[in-house]
Amino acid sequence: MAKRTAFTERELDIMSILWGEGSGTVAEVRDELVHSAGYTGVLKLLQILELKGMVRHEQEGRAYRYFPLVGPADAHSAGSSIAFSTARRRGRWPVWCRDGDSTPTRSYA
Repeated sequence: MAKRTAFTERELDIMSILWGEGSGTVAEVRDELVHSAGYTGVLKLLQILELKGMVRHEQEGRAYRYFPLVGPADAHSAGSSIAFSTARRRGRWPVWCRDGDSTPTRSYA
C-alpha cells in the first residue's frame, strides 16, 4: 500500500485544484480557490508543497507552472481520512489515474 500523505486544509484545497486541472500557475490556482487568498499566500503554499515533494514546477514565461506529484488516492487531510473534501464542495470529482496509469487527466467522475 502506498504511503498516505497528510495535507492541511489549505494545502488540500490547492492540491484539489491541481488534481482537477492537471497543473496551474499561482494566479490560476488563486483564481480557482473557493475562499479568497493573496497571491503571495498561494505562492508560499505551493513552495511548501514543493519542498514536501508533493508538487514540482516548470518555468513558463515569467511564471512557474506547478504539477502534482501525488494523486488523491495517496492523500488525506490532517483532520480526516479522505482527500476530496474541496472537490466535493465544488461538485467535481477529479479523476487522477485509471488502471494504475500515473498520467493525470482532465476528466471528472
